[in-house]
Amino acid sequence: MLRALLLSLTLPAVLGLGALAYGCTTDTTTITLPPITGIIVRSESLIAGRGCGTGPTEVYKYAAVVVNADGNNLAGGVYDCFADGVFANLPASDAGSLTFSVYIYAYDQAQYLQDDSNGGTIESAASTPSLGPVPLDGGGLALDSLPATWRTTCAATQQSNIEVLAVCLPLAPEVPPPLTDAGFDAMGDAPTEAATDSPADAPVRDGSTDAPDGSDGGTDGADGDATDASG
Repeated sequence: MLRALLLSLTLPAVLGLGALAYGCTTDTTTITLPPITGIIVRSESLIAGRGCGTGPTEVYKYAAVVVNADGNNLAGGVYDCFADGVFANLPASDAGSLTFSVYIYAYDQAQYLQDDSNGGTIESAASTPSLGPVPLDGGGLALDSLPATWRTTCAATQQSNIEVLAVCLPLAPEVPPPLTDAGFDAMGDAPTEAATDSPADAPVRDGSTDAPDGSDGGTDGADGDATDASG
């Protein structure tokens, strides 16, 4: 009698725990993000030797404009000094070249606030199409009408499903040199940097390996989001 009573009391409890455990079981689904096809301007390398901040010798923000081998600017944006510039799905030139130039306009805080006194001036200029083919020295871009504290030029060749690091000459107060064969050779001597924070562990390559000559020469977001130029 006592045994039957204990069984009647414990059996529902055991069944209830089993049902609870079953109800808490969930399937785990892993979502894999596809790698980005595009090029990256690595801010850490860009501001090396100057730093990121509000001082007169520090980079406060920078603008980047991507130009294809036809001399057409395809995308542009303004970035905080700590944010990478990412440009995704850039269209090829008419001849099929996927090598791009990236023209950099960097500002200390005082110069940026002076240029952008009306708000959005620099961002608007960065995204304004050129009136014609951009020459190798980058002249003809809307940003040329606004003083920049420093300038430089980068180059990269886009590859499918790979985030390619743009190789940049050091920031300098003067207009960057034209992207001639010598200019690309100088970029090719730059140190190779490997990305460690790429989405979905996408492979990253240094853009200098596929930019042999100047004939194929070469976003706003503090968060470094990719600028998609495919549309």
